[in-house]
Amino acid sequence: MADELYLMAHEIKLNDIDEFMKLFGNRNEQQILEKHKNELKILNEKNNVVGQSIRMNNEISDIREKLDYCSRVSEIG
Repeated sequence: MADELYLMAHEIKLNDIDEFMKLFGNRNEQQILEKHKNELKILNEKNNVVGQSIRMNNEISDIREKLDYCSRVSEIG
């Protein structure tokens, strides 16, 4: 078993590690964006001021675009 682990670790290439880190980073970014989007939605529901509501809706829309991008990148990887 230890020999198998050594062989598997020995066969890992730098590119594999880079790809893993890229996917891991995208996942973290997705989680941060989802949290921010949810916070904005809650604030938007509490504060029904028209100007502020429009700004928050625009921010939520921007976050959705970033989340869509993260999803596409993770599907490719």
